[in-house]
Amino acid sequence: MHSGVEARLEQQARYADAELRPVLRAQRYITFYLEGGLVQVEGSDDYEPHERDHSPRGKIGGFSAKSRGRLISLCARIRKGTTALFLTLTWPGVWSEKPCEWKRCLDVFLKRMHRAYVDASAIWKLEPQERGAPHYHLLVFGADFIPHQVLSEWWFEIVGSGDERHLQAGISIEAVRSREGVMHYASKMYMGKTIEGFSGVGRFWGVFNRGKLPLSQAVRVEIAQPVLVHFQRIARRFIQSQMKASFLWKRALGKRVRWHRYRCGRPARVLVGNPVQWLRVGEWAEDEFQRRSKAAGHPY
Repeated sequence: MHSGVEARLEQQARYADAELRPVLRAQRYITFYLEGGLVQVEGSDDYEPHERDHSPRGKIGGFSAKSRGRLISLCARIRKGTTALFLTLTWPGVWSEKPCEWKRCLDVFLKRMHRAYVDASAIWKLEPQERGAPHYHLLVFGADFIPHQVLSEWWFEIVGSGDERHLQAGISIEAVRSREGVMHYASKMYMGKTIEGFSGVGRFWGVFNRGKLPLSQAVRVEIAQPVLVHFQRIARRFIQSQMKASFLWKRALGKRVRWHRYRCGRPARVLVGNPVQWLRVGEWAEDEFQRRSKAAGHPY
């Protein structure tokens, strides 16, 4: 018998088994960030409950795909219409090879910013340059304008380079006035070669003054596991259509891109333009599940 047929029959048997109905009806949660662009599914996608692994986290080895996903999710929770400053901090021609010194410089810089701009918050990300030197990218919220000269002097003093050229070119700052700009920052990922001295640096991104971040209002909706299956099928098709549109757009621009099929059957994160519409999708999934259950004779 074909493996796909076996899996389908097994699934049907599990739905029909009366002893498993309480497990199948176990509640899951979907969080809609109405002022942002994120729909987040909480809880396991499995039918049987399982114990969560509480083993301690291992040593950070780099900017992993999961870490990148968490960064994207956080940026997708930023309220629409929020303005930000995109700030880059670089080192001079000679820099320390100790990662702890890099983090110390950033910590001192953020403390100075907090004293001068109490309501300011930021998301920072550490990246290596081609020459091997570290540099930071920051999305700064809560400060519409910060003089370039002030930031240059702060960073020049903190790094202690003594190079006047670094005083003039040690930082760059520009305004980010669109949500696309914020998400472009979040999705940027260094994919180059492993650079000597860039291992064991610890966290590659973090948040400063989290309580002041302009995050969207969250609406948490309880949903039954079988209904969640219908919801995630719609989400999967939506993500596939978005990926295809992006692929065709890049190819029309003459870029050499390769098509990668989306293989996640039950996505837990959906980046959307209007989360309110996805509240209606959840209602439709509930109605569709009830209709199919009655047609199949399931007493849910």
